[in-house]
Amino acid sequence: MQSDKYEIVIIGAGPAGLAAAEVLAKNGREVLVFEKNKIIGKKVCGGGLSRKFLELNYPMKEIGDRFFDSVNYYYQEKKRKISAKSPLIVITEREKLGEYMANIAIKEGAKIRLDSLVERIEDGFVIVNGKKIYFDFLIGADGSNSIVRRFLNIPSKKFLFSLGYNIPKKYKNLEIFFDSKIFGDGYGAVFSHKDYTQIGITIDSNFYTIKEARKVLDNWIKKMKFNIKNGKFMAGVINYDYRGFQFGNKFLIGDAGGFASGLTGEGIFQAILSGREVAKKIINPDYNCPGIKHILTYKFLQERILKRLLGSKYQLISKIAFNIITLSARQNKSIKTIIKIVPNLKKPLGSLIL
Repeated sequence: MQSDKYEIVIIGAGPAGLAAAEVLAKNGREVLVFEKNKIIGKKVCGGGLSRKFLELNYPMKEIGDRFFDSVNYYYQEKKRKISAKSPLIVITEREKLGEYMANIAIKEGAKIRLDSLVERIEDGFVIVNGKKIYFDFLIGADGSNSIVRRFLNIPSKKFLFSLGYNIPKKYKNLEIFFDSKIFGDGYGAVFSHKDYTQIGITIDSNFYTIKEARKVLDNWIKKMKFNIKNGKFMAGVINYDYRGFQFGNKFLIGDAGGFASGLTGEGIFQAILSGREVAKKIINPDYNCPGIKHILTYKFLQERILKRLLGSKYQLISKIAFNIITLSARQNKSIKTIIKIVPNLKKPLGSLIL
């Protein structure tokens, strides 16, 4: 069996893996990225970039296809329009974002091998297409069904199901639907891309089986009278079960590490930021990863507080959660700050927050 050696091996050429590869290569590290698909960016994803993405300093005009400075939110069929002077959400195609990020990583000196499935992981090497590749550091950026996470024997028990249809129709507005009677603490969405629209739901696997989730989707589409004729069904899972990111000389980033939001399913921002942070940690072992702490603060607030509130049967509590989300979207403030400014929030929700 042939063998080779690289300082750092990254499994997965999604936003997390490419972000890590760019930072490492830019700092003179030897990096090899393996991607199992023939095309970078092939994934079921709404492609929505929230305002937090602006912190990453990417050229939005180059990677964005549609820009929405307003979003229609529905809470139990009551409509609210959130507007801002700058885009609230930018829609990108994952292939377009992947190509952009891959070109930067390659320019910095990283090597990317497509159509390269990692068959097995051992302590100091991986086997790819029958060949041993030795490493000093291994980064798992290989999504919710991560082979690196499985090798580390780290369980994943928190998943979101994301399923719906891509239809050949362009909608004018971007719309999000909250209704605890239909989605629990999840939501329905209409995400309009450049040439098509995604109509689907995102709900928690802890409360629904995939069969039940499909039934929720079909009932909601029927109720809303969406025309899905000629639509293409899509489904995927989002791992949000974070259990640490460093395990000796091995790391987990993006969905492999469970960094995605368990409330919204948003994961691109978290993937890129966690990739950058782990790269900096490899370069400087004393680096304390403030960006990862930032992600985890959001995760705690969204999953421990807002998920409970949105799934509550009590209308007032659910309404407060809805107000927190919409205020946060419009004002681009942290959820922690928004919670502080919502009147009378602490008293009725004290037990839930604690």
